[in-house]
Amino acid sequence: MSAVRAPGSDCEALDDSGAAQDVNAWTSLGYVAVGLLVADAVRRQRLLPAALLLAFLAVLEGAGSVLFHGWPGDVSQWLHDVPFVAMLGLIAGVHVGRLAGVGLQRGAWLGGAGVLLVAGVLHPFASSAVNAVAGVLVGVIVVAEVVARRRGEPPIVRVGLLSLVAVAVVVYLLGRTDGPLCDPDSWAQLHGAWHLLTALAILVWADRGLAVAGPATGARILRNATDIGVGWLAVGLVRAFHRSVDVIDRHRLPPAGTPTLIVANHGNGFVDPIVVAAAIRRLPRFIAKATLWKILPARFALDALAVLPVHRRADGEDPAANAAMFAASHEALRRHDTVAIFPEGTTGDRAHLDRVKSGAARIALGARDDGVAGIRIAPIGMAFESRVDTRTRASVTFGEPIDVDSFVGDAGALTAEIQSRLAAVSPQFETVDEREQLRMAARIELRAGHPRGAAPTFGAVVRRSSQIAAAPADRRAAVVDALAHWALRAEMTGLGVDALADGALRSGARRIVAAIVAVVLLGPLLLTATLVNLPAIVLVRLGVAAVRSTATKGTVRMLVGFVAIAATWITVAVLAVDGWAILVALLAIAAISALALATWTWVVGGAVTVWGAIRRHDRRQWLPALEQARDQVVGAVRAAAGEAH
Repeated sequence: MSAVRAPGSDCEALDDSGAAQDVNAWTSLGYVAVGLLVADAVRRQRLLPAALLLAFLAVLEGAGSVLFHGWPGDVSQWLHDVPFVAMLGLIAGVHVGRLAGVGLQRGAWLGGAGVLLVAGVLHPFASSAVNAVAGVLVGVIVVAEVVARRRGEPPIVRVGLLSLVAVAVVVYLLGRTDGPLCDPDSWAQLHGAWHLLTALAILVWADRGLAVAGPATGARILRNATDIGVGWLAVGLVRAFHRSVDVIDRHRLPPAGTPTLIVANHGNGFVDPIVVAAAIRRLPRFIAKATLWKILPARFALDALAVLPVHRRADGEDPAANAAMFAASHEALRRHDTVAIFPEGTTGDRAHLDRVKSGAARIALGARDDGVAGIRIAPIGMAFESRVDTRTRASVTFGEPIDVDSFVGDAGALTAEIQSRLAAVSPQFETVDEREQLRMAARIELRAGHPRGAAPTFGAVVRRSSQIAAAPADRRAAVVDALAHWALRAEMTGLGVDALADGALRSGARRIVAAIVAVVLLGPLLLTATLVNLPAIVLVRLGVAAVRSTATKGTVRMLVGFVAIAATWITVAVLAVDGWAILVALLAIAAISALALATWTWVVGGAVTVWGAIRRHDRRQWLPALEQARDQVVGAVRAAAGEAH
């Protein structure tokens, strides 16, 4: 903190437009973000109520720092200096309060409020003395933490926090006006990095220093924020790589705060965990095979996402090494986090759910035996229209949750119940061929029920085809026979299932008109976005074509697509603009790319619909025979679905 603001202080050059120091001003909002996160953690009862004072001081510091670096004055300097010192007082109060026996919460209130009062009164008369108070408080924190460790108290300040503070101090010294790395005209201001690093350090300290669970466990605020952020990133990825995703019965997911173990079918490789995270809108603690950690680039990502490794005998691993995984899973459930596992063990384009292994039941029962009450197991069934094509449809169905307390030490019975509940929401067909046949028959039957040409959702197709699959073998055979007759008629006439839908021409024409309007108004932008993304699209196509396994194609498509598109956007933004404008350029490229994708989807979909309507008109003499074949499929489907239910 600088007591006297000199021109060009904190390195960044002053300007006359907007904030005096743009970077230093707007990075100060990091303190505001930390204050909001801390306040939310108090609301969720993860932090002690005294953390509200820390949240208030952090928001006040952020606002004051924005004013100090943007629109300097005596008031802004007070707001910049005093709340920061008061936060140090609160932190020192917690450390001293723990040693003195007055408690973390009382120490926080006394330290924070007391220093705020003293520093607030002292600052207008001797601002340099406030800096001296800050130094004394840092010394108090260090001494108190050392004494606490010698007494055997759980540490609040750990190696990660110490490293973060050390880096922040070095960055601050190097980026001062007279520092060796000061560049007044650069947009990469180290003092701005100091703001962000110290804000992060405050959050990391609060996670343990004021946690309701105590310093030994912490509140995991940063982990929670990361989980939510990754969950919404997963939503974006799933929406980008799928034309639609139908989420069914999401209300069955246990409410937030319930220790939940998710079990899901596993038929589409790396795509499955992304879809699960998107469906629950947060990152759970996934359990994955330990062999993935042997891939060096994957190891860092897996650790950053807090994935738990399971050692499988099938991979040549020693299952005895799973003690750490079980302990970590139990601890996550004790914190009322969500753990997710694919109990089939391996991925693959299967027609039905494979045998469920006992690991999920052992995790749930073990956590309950460790004192975790109220555990729920939530089944999630996923289905994909195609694992080969790009921008296809998917569905996610939540099953009835299982109350683990109903199973007393019987892992076999709980595993059987998991198998049953998961099978109820997962694709269950005799063969892959039957799966595709029954889905096509379901689509024909559902489309016949929409006289205005509205196509059925993929979720409706999955549900209807599952009903057919549950029917007796003779009923399923009747559906397949009727479908074969319809397919022969469709091949002979050159018409498909959409040819018999009334209103298809009007629907297609509307889509084309909307797309044409977008092209006319935004033609240059759409063309630019298309050309910018074309290399990434080609790279994805080549990567998918090089993979033989259908269960791996989705993984390659999503991973290669994400990396290629992100690299393309960043490269274009860096080449096009400089400084903070790069972030604006990235957002603009993303928005225009999304608009281009939607527009070309309208164009192609509308053109296909209109072309089909034209073919229908030209071949209208064959429509009665095709309608008769369709009606046979509809009758067979309804007979099978009716008998199954």
